[in-house]
Amino acid sequence: MTGPELNKEFEPLPQTDPFVVPIEQYESPASRIRGFKELLEYKLQAPNPMLVLGHTAFTQYLTHDRLTPELQDAIGTAFDTIRLHNSTRGAYVGRAFYVPGIDNPNGPRTAGIKDKQQYIREVKKFYQFVVTHKYHTDKDANIALILHPFLSAMDTRLIYGNIELRANEKLPWAGGMIVPHPEPGRIRQMEIHATFGADEAVKSYPTDIYRVDPDRVSITSKYIALKDETTVPVSGSKYDEHFKIPRRFQSEQALADNEIIAVAVEATKVFTKRPAARIEFMVQQDGVYIREIAPWEPEDETELFRLRSGESITGPLIRVADESDIQRIRGPHPIVYFPPEASRRRTTDLFTMVAHTPEVKHLMALCSGNITTAHAVKVIAESGHSIIMVGPKNYPDGLTVKIYRGEDRKPVIEPLDPYFDAIIPLTEVQRLSQGEAGNKVGRLAIMKAQGIPIPDGFAISSQSIKRYLHDLNINRYIALLDVADPDNVTYIRRIANLIQKKILTTPLPISLESQIRRATSQYKFPSYAIRSSGSEDGVGISRAGLYKSSVDVKPEDVAGTIRETIASYYSAAGVIDVLKAGQLPADIIVGVGIHEYIPAAPGTLGAVVFTYPNSIIIETVEGSPESLVSGTAKDFVRITLDRKKEGVSLTVIGSPKQEMTDDMRRSVVRTVTEIEELFKTYQDVELMIRPDGTLWIFQARPR
Repeated sequence: MTGPELNKEFEPLPQTDPFVVPIEQYESPASRIRGFKELLEYKLQAPNPMLVLGHTAFTQYLTHDRLTPELQDAIGTAFDTIRLHNSTRGAYVGRAFYVPGIDNPNGPRTAGIKDKQQYIREVKKFYQFVVTHKYHTDKDANIALILHPFLSAMDTRLIYGNIELRANEKLPWAGGMIVPHPEPGRIRQMEIHATFGADEAVKSYPTDIYRVDPDRVSITSKYIALKDETTVPVSGSKYDEHFKIPRRFQSEQALADNEIIAVAVEATKVFTKRPAARIEFMVQQDGVYIREIAPWEPEDETELFRLRSGESITGPLIRVADESDIQRIRGPHPIVYFPPEASRRRTTDLFTMVAHTPEVKHLMALCSGNITTAHAVKVIAESGHSIIMVGPKNYPDGLTVKIYRGEDRKPVIEPLDPYFDAIIPLTEVQRLSQGEAGNKVGRLAIMKAQGIPIPDGFAISSQSIKRYLHDLNINRYIALLDVADPDNVTYIRRIANLIQKKILTTPLPISLESQIRRATSQYKFPSYAIRSSGSEDGVGISRAGLYKSSVDVKPEDVAGTIRETIASYYSAAGVIDVLKAGQLPADIIVGVGIHEYIPAAPGTLGAVVFTYPNSIIIETVEGSPESLVSGTAKDFVRITLDRKKEGVSLTVIGSPKQEMTDDMRRSVVRTVTEIEELFKTYQDVELMIRPDGTLWIFQARPR
């Protein structure tokens, strides 16, 4: 469907007055009605035609307890009007309720509907929802529905920027929201939240954030999220909550730069006339469509937290993901946590139901995401309760926390067990990709999520290790290293030895060690590999071989070996390398990755692969790749592949007992090329190929 087809002038089919009218003719205090009218007033590219099934229609439904034939005819005629001028798009039904005392009443919603009878049935579902929630009981309520063509994220897309999609790829169009974000010198700056998929996806799925200064026509900053999944419309009222974004686009911008500017241009038309607004948009093949304009005021999140200085609340967290969890909310001052999935629900107003839980005097609500996108949670604050936005932080059900206002007036959430989230499975790609356990483990998690063969396992969060070092009271020694002369080796060695001795002779905290033992018992691997994963292995920083990695570690020895890896970050050689790089030992991020140990059975080949613009170099050795990594290998083969000429040359060093077959080589090249594409940079990869052809990747770092 093209833009001109959506926006061309049309002669409306006769409507059954007073049930269905063009939106320009409908009067209602509902913010959605006002916002949709503004789409037309500001001459924005928007769905067209836009009709309203007004309150009179709902009144007749209520009187007869059914959709009368007259009502069904009116709805059917509206459907025909929409479809006549949008033949490839379905028709949409959306709520436009005005309910006194409720800022933005929730309700069902639909995707594109192409069957008239289904469309009529969907309208009935809205009315049933209103009656169930008693939205109509106030004499001033106005129950209206918006009817217009549906802008789908899944409309056919063949290209991203100048990249053609492959035959087996489906990439949703991008959607999101825009709010003002003024800063000194950039008073008209705006913030755009975007992801692949429906605009609502920014509330509960990984989201890019761009800031744009329209006066300079410049993108002032970007945060690009790892967007592994999203939500997309299917049909009717059905949504696929777990649409997997194609691998090669997960780390790309949801909006290309030209699309970011195009979105900002449309938003500027709104902000020029209405500065305090939240704008929802959808990108389509022919441009940016504005879907909705709603009131918005920037809020100081600390003001949503009602406790005064000196007050605190302590108790177990109640994780509330759906209605069944509400019955567990007990007591006058409960603490609830809304995980991301709570925002993905569309059929009930979960936040409103929690806000009005009987017998609750003051509820403390921890909400995932940030206040910019999580506007639905504001009903909690409007009901007199407290809100704390916790970003991507994930809290388990039953965790006991103490909550109070810190010296900076910001809320503090203090788990009574500071190591409650020390263990991060490799499957938690969002946490690990943000660096919560260092660079190396973060990349392993990203690759594993993409189906690249990575041994399974878990990581110890860097924050937990930092807490452990703090509890050991060795920060004072680390502070001495921060000001040390990197050439004073004797002094550095003396301080480093003190730090290492303290780590190696002090057991891990009981809570942390018990979590490690629980994790190893759950994975049930015969033995483990334990690898360092911190500030090293970044672009321009390797530190290969400086920190300790161990293999074939028995489950009962994992905790002790983790301490050895942590201690290796404070070796004299490691500290000197950090200082000479212009960094401070106190700023070192220490992470540890623990995964299944893959033994080198007879016939196994270990390999390291170095990729360059014009070539790929593979070095292979019998058994584990450790001798290649450490530089001690004496008998190995070096294979050089010319990317342009597709030629292959071999160099034999020493007397290797076996060589890589052509099938093995092709498998390795295919896998490392996938890794290059995933991280958008040339790679240094450590891997193993077992006799049956099974390939395992142990590490990939940018070159």
